[in-house]
Amino acid sequence: MEALTLITGNKRKAEEFSRLIGTTVACKTLQLPEIQDTDVAVVAKAKAEMAYKEIGQPVFVDDTGLYINAWGNLPGALIAWFLDNVGNEGILRMLKAWDDRSARVVTALGYCDKRGAKVFVGTVNGMISDLPKGENGFGYDAIFIPEKQDKTFAEMSSTEKDANSMRAHAAEAMRNYLNRD
Repeated sequence: MEALTLITGNKRKAEEFSRLIGTTVACKTLQLPEIQDTDVAVVAKAKAEMAYKEIGQPVFVDDTGLYINAWGNLPGALIAWFLDNVGNEGILRMLKAWDDRSARVVTALGYCDKRGAKVFVGTVNGMISDLPKGENGFGYDAIFIPEKQDKTFAEMSSTEKDANSMRAHAAEAMRNYLNRD
């Protein structure tokens, strides 16, 4: 497997992907234009292609979205803006008007090398909790409870989360693709 570079400003994501993929993942920060779309796969593919064009080596990007089923495709890939503007507490306040608290989290890994871009997707269904719970993780981890679980991602250890996460599913698909050569 070639060396992998993750384009992110979040070193914790690089550490998580190193565990999930089973190899050291280098972290590089690039200022890439953000594609405006709620579909994480569309965003990830475009960002991977832009990053590869800029650095000229195998690269991958992670785009993860939270899809609240009562809200259709929102916030989707726009979750970072929701979190920056209203936080988890604001999302919970807005969701009070809805009976349906089901949701899904989707990670799309956009990988690009000299052969072109591929996207690997992992999805976890679940629900939004009534209150933020837990100290681990980042983003919406404190409000998302995976299906068949009784605690949020933020209440789980790294090992528990890795066994249940959308990133783990997407990383496994990418690892299988990279190891096939």
